[in-house]
Amino acid sequence: MKSISRRLFLFSFLFFLLASAAVAVAAYLGPPVAAALAAVGAAAVCAAALREIIRRLIFVPIDMLKESLTRLKENKTERIYGIDNDDEIGRLSNSLQDLFSQGHYDMLTGVFNRKFVEETFPRTVSAMSRSKSKISVFMINVDFHKKYLEAYGQNLTDECFKAVAAALTRGMTRADDCVARYSGDEFVAILPDTDETGARVVADKILANIRGMNIEHKKSTVADHVTMSVGIATATAQSDQKWDMYFKRAGEALARSKQNGRNQYTFLELE
Repeated sequence: MKSISRRLFLFSFLFFLLASAAVAVAAYLGPPVAAALAAVGAAAVCAAALREIIRRLIFVPIDMLKESLTRLKENKTERIYGIDNDDEIGRLSNSLQDLFSQGHYDMLTGVFNRKFVEETFPRTVSAMSRSKSKISVFMINVDFHKKYLEAYGQNLTDECFKAVAAALTRGMTRADDCVARYSGDEFVAILPDTDETGARVVADKILANIRGMNIEHKKSTVADHVTMSVGIATATAQSDQKWDMYFKRAGEALARSKQNGRNQYTFLELE
């Protein structure tokens, strides 16, 4: 709205200059000639000003929105242009964001979201049960995330979570492995066809990735940098298994990691 006001002010100022020039011309050429010149000049100024306003208010924002949507295909963390604008472009951008968030990706981190996990994991269990393969599920919690938020604010917390998601993704070893943001400070990792040995290798890797980023966390009581606690549940897939049992057991393992001092992982077999 401020940009529109500035353009209207500029238009009014130009019109004032034109009117002043018309008054000066009238003193020499007479009112009829001055009026004609003023009308022609006013029409030219109005056309140019209107064209520029339309370009800046409509075509430029639409082009930028198109460019951000194109980048979104390659980078799921791309911020949709105009998301905070209080205008038609902003409302369009917010609608696009809603559609995106209703899909399978977390808007902040770009990894999968809870909806994706709950829709696809039952099918994973069913598929793995045919070959009696092992499945490992990780529940991952950023240690003292509330204290981090209090100390560093929302923007840095968002950046921290993006970095954590990227570190977790780098820790996955196969194309079928996936990372998802399960809740505010909680992530999950699903590793099909992965037994205890493989799960422990991945757990060591992601813990090392998080520590290696060395993101300052002055409010943590276990380290001077961001850490995480991990719970792992592994079982042989069975056709009659309830898929949420994996997450329940992994959550129990996560609770033990926290009880034992955080910044570590705990492994439990599915009972």
